[in-house]
Amino acid sequence: MLLINKIKTIGIIFFVLSLFCLIISQMFTPDFVEKNIDNDNHIGEHIKTRITIFQNQIFNMGLIFLALSILTIVFKTNLTNILKNRLTNIILLIIVIAIMLLFGEIILRLFFSNQIYNEFGSGPGGLKFQKELELNSEGFRDIEYNITKTKPRIIIIGDSFAEGHGIKNINNTFPKLLQKELQDYEIITFAKGGYSTLDELNILNNTAIKYKPDIIILAYYINDIEEKDSRKGYEQIFYHHYTYPWEIGSYLYSHSFMYYFLESRLKSLNPKDYTSYYIHLYSKSNPSFNKNHLKNFIEICSQNNIKLIILNIPAIAENYPFPFVEEYINNQSSGDIKIIHLRNQFLNYNPKDLRVSFLDNHMNEKAHNITAEVILKNVK
Repeated sequence: MLLINKIKTIGIIFFVLSLFCLIISQMFTPDFVEKNIDNDNHIGEHIKTRITIFQNQIFNMGLIFLALSILTIVFKTNLTNILKNRLTNIILLIIVIAIMLLFGEIILRLFFSNQIYNEFGSGPGGLKFQKELELNSEGFRDIEYNITKTKPRIIIIGDSFAEGHGIKNINNTFPKLLQKELQDYEIITFAKGGYSTLDELNILNNTAIKYKPDIIILAYYINDIEEKDSRKGYEQIFYHHYTYPWEIGSYLYSHSFMYYFLESRLKSLNPKDYTSYYIHLYSKSNPSFNKNHLKNFIEICSQNNIKLIILNIPAIAENYPFPFVEEYINNQSSGDIKIIHLRNQFLNYNPKDLRVSFLDNHMNEKAHNITAEVILKNVK
């Protein structure tokens, strides 16, 4: 009788969980997050995609909990007979697994934290890196600059590659290496992780122009063409985790050393292949392919008599399979523009020697040095 009452209680718990999940799935919309949770009341398109996925998955969980609650109550007698001799063993198994995971978490934090942190990516290392970034009043990884211009200016606009993701000392990033060599210029960086060409166009219009640059270096990366809905149909490449809903895995991947270690190593055995996605980005199947944001960026520079250098930073990969990115940039460009395709220089090196870590394809110090040297030759 006591076991039957426990099963009834479990059924009620499942029912309450189902109501909770169903309510959350209806309330937790992109608009709700933008208005009530995000600090600046503006979330990127990729975050909106993640929220939509979370809504769908939490709704499905609500339906699963509802089904479990009904099955638990309807078949409580059968479940009582099944669990009579097995409930203790199930509880013991859960406790043993929990203790092993906790022990693993402690060991990794005590003895392997530096190794985990130095892998960067979107795990604990990437989270720690982002938290420790020193940002100026404009929200970028750079020192403060006066609007008043005292010497010629070079402004660098880009994403996490120009920001220097994974480079702990800002002086080892290519913008600061350039500043060291070009002391007659003032070099200002407006770069942030996740920026697209549309974001960079907005920064040019709303922020960079007021600093009256003489030269702009646009650091272009293969996924900068992304915009709203670009990732539709490819969500599993970017957001998939070994949990349900995936957002729980996303949180654990960034905060739990043990979860990160297990999932990252399992995924490294079968690494993601982005080739088909990047082909999609540079085709008509991508809604933002014909939006001409890069062309608009070029035109604004021309209208303001700003010399433009487009720095094409390649995906650091074996047997580089994305030459269509270079074709796209060349086709979009017009007028007196300097285009630097870094692939020609990176081909001389093993890709492993240019990456931040085996789990993070951002440029390391060596790649930043190469980048700075190539730009110097062109700027001088």
